[in-house]
Formats: sequence, structure tokens, C-alpha cells
Amino acid sequence: MSSESKNGGVLRALLESGVRITEQRKLVASIMDEGRSHPDADEIYRRARTIDPRISLSTVYRTLALLKSEGLVQDHRFDEEHAHFEPVVDKPGHQHIICQGCGDIMEFQLNLDPAQRAAVEDATGFQYVSERIEVMGVCGNCRNKDS
Repeated sequence: MSSESKNGGVLRALLESGVRITEQRKLVASIMDEGRSHPDADEIYRRARTIDPRISLSTVYRTLALLKSEGLVQDHRFDEEHAHFEPVVDKPGHQHIICQGCGDIMEFQLNLDPAQRAAVEDATGFQYVSERIEVMGVCGNCRNKDS
């Protein structure tokens, strides 16, 4: 699958997946392709309703579950009760930094080197498979507001 998430990757991959395509599914996939940072289901629903006022929140949730089961999006909890979603279509591994002030989420690349992986294995007895790093902080906008 060679798709670009910001240029129709989720929608294109959905169309190629063989699942039944509805206008609502196409709409949710298109919203995921807009490239906005890690929307939650409510934000996707609000954006979808501006295009199709008849779409329901349950349809958005069902579509996100379908997209997740097809491996086209993944969800993150970021220490919250609700999930945030992002496309995974041809998207390289990355980490997240989350602002504790406004909740903004940025992506960055930081992977453990082989020596660090070995140290984790030695210290824990676990066999390294992959890593998921989430960094908490305060973004520049929030820091400037506090000053």
C-alpha cells in the first residue's frame, strides 16, 4: 500500500480494502486525511457534521473502529479517558509530546539505540519488540500565557 496520509492515504486505503464503502465512511476517512493533529471522535464528528448534518456520533465511532480494525488508523489515550486518532498509512514510527496546558500533541522522532534497547532487556528480562514514548510538557503558547 503506497499512500500518503495527508493526501488521501486513509481514504485511498479504505477504498482499496474491499470493505463496503458508504458516504459516511468516506467522509470520516477524508477528515482523517486532513492532517490535523490527533483529533478525538468528538472533533471528527463536529467536522463531519459541517459537511453532512445527518451523520451521527455512533456512525463516527463505528467508522473509526472499522478504520482501526483495517489497520488504517490507531488510537492513543494520552492519559485521558477518550482516544485520539491518527492515520497509520505509510506513516513512519514516531513519538508524541503532549502539552499539559492546552492538550496540543506534536510528533517527533526519538528511538532507542541498540545499546539502550539491550539495557532495557538486561534490566527487565523482557525481549525488546518496540517502543512507545510519550513526553509531557508545556508548549510555547502556554508558557507565554503564564508569563
